[in-house]
Amino acid sequence: MADQDEAADETGRAYTLAIVGVGTALVVTLIGASTIAALGHQVPKELWAIGGALGGALVGILVQAPRLASGGEATPAAAGYETHNAAVEAARSKAAEIVKAAGATPEQMAGARVALQRVERQGAELKTKLTSTATVTAANEGGQAHRAAADAVQLQRVALEEITTKANESPADPELQAEKEVHEAAHEAASKAAPAAARREPGWFAAVKTITAEAKIFVPLILFAVALALGVLLGLGVIHAQPCPPKATNCSYYAGTTKQAANALIALASAAGGALLGVFATSPGASKAAKAQAG
Repeated sequence: MADQDEAADETGRAYTLAIVGVGTALVVTLIGASTIAALGHQVPKELWAIGGALGGALVGILVQAPRLASGGEATPAAAGYETHNAAVEAARSKAAEIVKAAGATPEQMAGARVALQRVERQGAELKTKLTSTATVTAANEGGQAHRAAADAVQLQRVALEEITTKANESPADPELQAEKEVHEAAHEAASKAAPAAARREPGWFAAVKTITAEAKIFVPLILFAVALALGVLLGLGVIHAQPCPPKATNCSYYAGTTKQAANALIALASAAGGALLGVFATSPGASKAAKAQAG
């Protein structure tokens, strides 16, 4: 508990330092731009872009970070078989370790192979169990995936309890002891894999859903894309005013205005990009909320 409080305090200090640092840099940038303008010089467009990016970053930092869309629950079949596969891999690794160990007796090798075969056959038992409870084809109601993963763990637990009882009755039997080691590894791996197997990690669809649902992300993203595209196109001359007619006197005015518009759009894109970066900065409140939810 004390470690969590210390981590939260460190996060708070880092968050404060980020705000102070970005704010100080923004003030220095504005002072520099004002000084240049006061001396009668034109303020470089790069300086305005830097100021815009710093201002956007400061606003983004102060805005509460969005909550990413949850991946939800995995399908029951996927949760059950993923848990079972973790047990099989652990059993294979342990059995290979026993077989290849120096001084391994034929009895130990035989016990490791017998245990591995039983763990592998449990895939058919799991399929029958899932089908009989209608969790494979049923609608994915809340908790179905967790129950399917628990079923896979239960199969490993039953096998481990059976072999443990036999091994305790015959502690000198190397074959039973080898079987017990393999089933212990399978049960431990299944127990660790079950919670993650029951959850479906958020993929690209969840990310798109978060972006479109959160105005604090969607609006700056659209603004960044539009302003950057228009600013670059204006700056490169792809978008330009119509050719001036002969003896026109306002051509230079329109050319200068177009250049200023390009600079302003690029500065606006910098501000929107800074806001997008700052909005994902983890605030102390968001960090504490995430820890409380995890707890």
